[in-house]
Amino acid sequence: MQKLLVVAYESRFARCGGITAVMNYLPGYLRSAAGIATSVITPFHHKIPETRSLPARLIATVDVPFVGKPVEVKIYRYDDRWHWYFVDAQDYALPEASRLAENDVRFFVVIRYSLGLL
Repeated sequence: MQKLLVVAYESRFARCGGITAVMNYLPGYLRSAAGIATSVITPFHHKIPETRSLPARLIATVDVPFVGKPVEVKIYRYDDRWHWYFVDAQDYALPEASRLAENDVRFFVVIRYSLGLL
């Protein structure tokens, strides 16, 4: 089975800038143009209410190597006009040496801090 996967930092459930507008239509357009199922993979932005309130279901838990140690990553799926797969590692605290900013403690939240949105 062929499937097209689009990877994006933003979605309509986590608006950070202009990519949200594109992600509202791109997966459906690609599905129509390519004639194959299309899904989106995006971070689970746990501090954003629109993401946190989704009725997404846990479909897998995997260990991903990061800085020489495994990080437990949860994969959630939400079915809408297409499938959304959310990558969630909110329980993992970044080692100080791996942080880009003082408040960069978790994956997928530093950009919102830097934009002053949280």
